[in-house]
Amino acid sequence: MMLLLLLTGSWTGELQLVFCFEQELVRAKLDECFPRLKYVASQSFGSVVGEETSADGLGYGPMFQVTRYEFSTAFLVTESFKDQDSLAARMIQSRFTGHYRFACKAWYEWVNDATNSAPGSNNPDSKFQAEDYNSPYDRNLLLIATILFDESYRNELCDVYDDTGCSGYAWGMIDPIQFWREQCESPSGWRNAVPTHMWMRDANVYTGVEDLMGHAVEDWMIAPMRAYGSLRQLQDVSSRIPGAHFREDFTEMNTKHDSDVVFKGARRQRNMWNPFKVYQERICDPEYHMSVEEVVGNAPHWETDIRDTSRASLFHSDMVVPSGLRGESNFEGTDNHPNVCPEGEACDLTKKPTYRESSMLQMVYVCRHHHHSALDFDLQKKDT
Repeated sequence: MMLLLLLTGSWTGELQLVFCFEQELVRAKLDECFPRLKYVASQSFGSVVGEETSADGLGYGPMFQVTRYEFSTAFLVTESFKDQDSLAARMIQSRFTGHYRFACKAWYEWVNDATNSAPGSNNPDSKFQAEDYNSPYDRNLLLIATILFDESYRNELCDVYDDTGCSGYAWGMIDPIQFWREQCESPSGWRNAVPTHMWMRDANVYTGVEDLMGHAVEDWMIAPMRAYGSLRQLQDVSSRIPGAHFREDFTEMNTKHDSDVVFKGARRQRNMWNPFKVYQERICDPEYHMSVEEVVGNAPHWETDIRDTSRASLFHSDMVVPSGLRGESNFEGTDNHPNVCPEGEACDLTKKPTYRESSMLQMVYVCRHHHHSALDFDLQKKDT
């Protein structure tokens, strides 16, 4: 299984009173990864991200090209925001310009840097503590990013929500897994439709995954993400991740018995997609065949086109994104295994396992540093 070694971390105190160092650390990186739309659209070097942690030191970006259709969509989707240069606005805009893939890759590499991790003292297996970190919980950089985005998004659309929604976080709706899917997975299947002559002349308008410097970020490099947590959480098959006895995990310690408290949705997602279920409900399921392609191959292609019109007065679609040009990013697709039923037997084809349910090529956010030996192993195996 491919591991995205995002070293999970933590908060201290109330969520609204975010520990300053943690907040500033993550906010600074998000600001770097998601530059303003004007820099992305103009393909300036102000949109280069991830120089510090990229393999060649050049980072990712600028975009190879940004069509006027992409720019218009990105601009209009945040037009109702009070500040179109806010953090939430820039992150949402990146989903429509294509910059999201470079931003997510830069974030991936930054969090994978062991110097940005810190174990919490609550874990009974913790053998060491970071010098600049003193918290009972593991440092969870993804969780902090999720909360910062949520805070920014709600601030921009405060008038849409009631006073309760504006004054604080939407308890039960803060979900790091869902956040990653919306920011780094779902956009991979989206394309802004352009006139036929444009993509017939240059298919890279739809299929390009390289920046101006030739750095390619394929869909499988940043998605899909299945689970996160400390190493002992992910290895625990008895409780299958949920449970407040993992005291090093801030989200678990603040969600009890599925009551109406913070991270209820996050806990539900983790229970649904924990790694143990791959073995229990897919590998060990005799009802459906399992092919090598669906286990270690790329996600299926999309089966539907994206259509649009160039003028509001048209009553038919004159711009189209063919399904075959939307990339191998249909993580909920099932067409990678058409012969799913055992030979000579019948099975329910309406319940064919999806790519997300079957694939072992998924990212798992692992707190890998409670043992030095575990840290060394993960560093050696991070690309397998």
